[in-house]
Amino acid sequence: MPCLQKQNRYDPSGPVRALVLAAGKGSRLGVHAGDRPKPLIPLAGRPVIEHNILMCRQAGVTEIYVNVHHLGHLIEQHLGDGSRLGVQVSYSHETLLLGTAGAVVPLRNQLEKGPFFVIYGDNYSMCDLHALSEAHRASGAVMTVAVHKRDDVRGSGVVTMDASGWITGFIEKPQGDLPPSRWVNAGIYLMEPSLLADIPAGPSDFARDHIPRWLGEGKKILAFRLNGPVVAIDTPELLSRAQQRWGSLV
Repeated sequence: MPCLQKQNRYDPSGPVRALVLAAGKGSRLGVHAGDRPKPLIPLAGRPVIEHNILMCRQAGVTEIYVNVHHLGHLIEQHLGDGSRLGVQVSYSHETLLLGTAGAVVPLRNQLEKGPFFVIYGDNYSMCDLHALSEAHRASGAVMTVAVHKRDDVRGSGVVTMDASGWITGFIEKPQGDLPPSRWVNAGIYLMEPSLLADIPAGPSDFARDHIPRWLGEGKKILAFRLNGPVVAIDTPELLSRAQQRWGSLV
């Protein structure tokens, strides 16, 4: 993972907390996930979630929360307290799947201390979180969404933006006529804690329930364009393609 080879760019004034989402069942993978949760599937020499943890550490984000549900004990066994990876990992146990947004609610007290990242723990990406944080801070946005280009956008959250990078529209998994954009949600958000009060308890999803609503309310949400790939492993086809390109040995 190239960005992990850079010199540590820790910024003490930047975000130091992240929620790495790891509770999903990976239902579309079926037997291809084997006997492990999707975030523990190996790519490029490490389980996918470990790449995300190290991506956080590279940017000085060392206070990490991981929500767990399906086979969560295996994730806890692998990551432990995070010391092996140079971070501090705590767990949020979900008896009911809360979704990408609902997952932050049990952690409000921990996340309200400053801007925080939410990272989909089953994607393999090469995001410079330090650069994303700098862009977010300079813009004054309440949320910054990492985006990347994809030819087939039908299974993604499609982002439209203006010339300055402000998001003007967000359509989750569009049906019918496709939006005039190939920029899609990369599953990495940087959020201001003021948004926490606007997320109700119970299951909800950022892409489906909140980002479109916040845009409609006039909240300023910035797009941060990624140059490197974002590798999803949601289906057997995507997993096979990813393993052919990046390898699966650990």
